[in-house]
Formats: sequence, structure tokens, C-alpha cells
Amino acid sequence: MSGLLSNLSTADFKGMSDSVSDAMQGVSSVATSGDLRAALKNLPRLLSALHQLTKTLNTDADKAGEVVDDAHGAIAALHDTLESAQGVVSPHAPLTVDLAEALSDVDKAAIAVRELADFLRRNPHAIVAGTKPRGAGQ
Repeated sequence: MSGLLSNLSTADFKGMSDSVSDAMQGVSSVATSGDLRAALKNLPRLLSALHQLTKTLNTDADKAGEVVDDAHGAIAALHDTLESAQGVVSPHAPLTVDLAEALSDVDKAAIAVRELADFLRRNPHAIVAGTKPRGAGQ
């Protein structure tokens, strides 16, 4: 107990009291400041704006989710279309083979028409007389 009394007798109560008093004055100064009053006055408006912002963000997030879902659907449809198109334009697809044969036939017909035109240019009388040589049996 004498140790406790010894510690109490050497304690700086005046310094502690002054320190607590300074701290209380600081708290009082902040609590009574005009800036704090203005901030507290604007707090309801700020909270309302924050609430509205949160609501808007939630709505926008929902819309973004719908857009993403629509984009996924469009990509899936495009994928299906490309697969169908690949089946049509594949080198072994029936349409491609038929088209190649038709183009070959058109090419052959164009060559035949060109040869006929050359022949008629050289032998214009063949239109009237025909292509059989003179004197051939009938």
C-alpha cells in the first residue's frame, strides 16, 4: 500500500487535468463549428441522393443483365446461322457441287457459241446452204 501512496504522491495531476481540459476544449470546438453544423444540415439531402443513386445503379445493373442475355442469344443465333451457312457453302455441299457443274456447263456452252460464231464468220453461206459439202448425196 505504501507503493501505491508513493506513486500517487509523484503523479502529475495538474498536467493530467490540463491535458483532459485541452482535449475537451478541442471536442467542444469541433462540436460547435459551423462546418460540422453545415455538414449535419446537408446530411438528409446527401442520404436521399445516395439512396437515389443506389436505386439507379440497381436498375442499370438489371438492364445490363438483360442486354448481356440478349447479346448471348444473338451470338447463339449467329453461331447457328454460320453453321447452316457452312453446310451450304462447303466444297462438298450439294448446292456447291451443283453450282460448279452448272458453271462448267455454261462454260462449255459459251465455247460452243464462240466456235459457231467463228464458223459462221468464215462461212456465212452455211446459214442458207447448210454445212454439207456440195455434191453430197441427199
